[in-house]
Amino acid sequence: CTPADGAIRLSHRLAGMPDYVIDCVVMHELVHLLHRDHGPRFTAIMSRYEDLDRASAYLEGYSLGETRRG
Repeated sequence: CTPADGAIRLSHRLAGMPDYVIDCVVMHELVHLLHRDHGPRFTAIMSRYEDLDRASAYLEGYSLGETRRG
């Protein structure tokens, strides 16, 4: 996201991912409009997302798969 103008851009790599993952990424970017870092206030808001752990695990697995594909 770009806090200066409120723009949020999503990667094409999200296409086909589960809705709970996309929702988590959108929420992450929206929270960045309020808090630019990943500090305690950011974390407190993100922790309200009920599928945060599941979405984070999905994205970590996806990232690991991308790294291994080279």
